[in-house]
Amino acid sequence: MPFTITRDGVPVAGTPSGPLKEGEGFGIGQTSRSVRYSRFVGTIDPRGGIGADPRPNNPGVALDFFDGDQPIGQVLVPLERGLDLGNGYRLNVGRYVLYSGIQYRHDPGIPLVGIGAFVLLAGLCISFYFLPARLYVRVDEAAQGVRVGIAATTVKGYEIFEEQFQSLVEALRREAQPPSAPRRAAVTVAEGVS
Repeated sequence: MPFTITRDGVPVAGTPSGPLKEGEGFGIGQTSRSVRYSRFVGTIDPRGGIGADPRPNNPGVALDFFDGDQPIGQVLVPLERGLDLGNGYRLNVGRYVLYSGIQYRHDPGIPLVGIGAFVLLAGLCISFYFLPARLYVRVDEAAQGVRVGIAATTVKGYEIFEEQFQSLVEALRREAQPPSAPRRAAVTVAEGVS
């Protein structure tokens, strides 16, 4: 919102050269008083106060006045009209200026965060959809040949791997004792699961 201050019709030095945003303010001449642009008001009710209609029907601004750091009061001023401040000073409120802002932010750490999120998600998928198991095989010499012990552990429970473990043990027994080969040594297969 553009503001100008005049004294006896002459512009006063120190007034803002460009439009102000809400919350910005400026001093009034050589005095200790200042004004702050509080907010834009879409409709000023003709009976006084802020109207309920949010559309700019009778627009204006709410201004806060200060003497040093002490607030003096707040005033609603219609747009393109002035406000007499006394002692020859006059505050003129111009037509509002529409603007839009675009922000661009470059954060070089975003790819690292994305990689970390992908690794976390991959670990979660692996823990839920893949069934971890450890298979232990022990081969010992025995008097009549070799003794092979097989054991498996899992955190998900033995029932999940029961069929696969049984088929592995049966396949090892079939391979250990071929039916047509001459027998030199016997192979004993022991199984266990924890």
